[in-house]
Amino acid sequence: SDNALQHAPMVPVGVRGPEGRTSALAYDAATPPHGLASWGSLDDRISIPPGRSQGDFRLVSYGLPAIRDVRAEPDVTPPPDLADWAALDAFYQQFVFRGRTVGPKAPPQTFVALEFLNYLISLLHDGRQISWIREAEEEKELLKNSA
Repeated sequence: SDNALQHAPMVPVGVRGPEGRTSALAYDAATPPHGLASWGSLDDRISIPPGRSQGDFRLVSYGLPAIRDVRAEPDVTPPPDLADWAALDAFYQQFVFRGRTVGPKAPPQTFVALEFLNYLISLLHDGRQISWIREAEEEKELLKNSA
């Protein structure tokens, strides 16, 4: 909404998920606020059981690619015997995944071709470091094509 954009500037994105999933864009209460995407389900029968996985959760954007920090927090039900906040927080934190991935970024205010080329080259190196580009030969091939 317009109100959310006043609090947390975000690159326009679309959110897609598997059949039967709900999705939303929002911002958190941090300072400065961070944009977030969420996926859920109104039907408990399509939850992801422990030890299983599900794909096809997507952000779609015309923003430039960038290496972004990601935090995934599944919605889990704590055991009924957890009564104090510290124990409850420790329970939830064991399910939080933190990592890095490719996500959208706003373009620069002023486009400078050489700076943009250097940015793309740095993305290749960063992509190799986080294993999005798995083989050194792939990175070399992509660098050769950028020359």
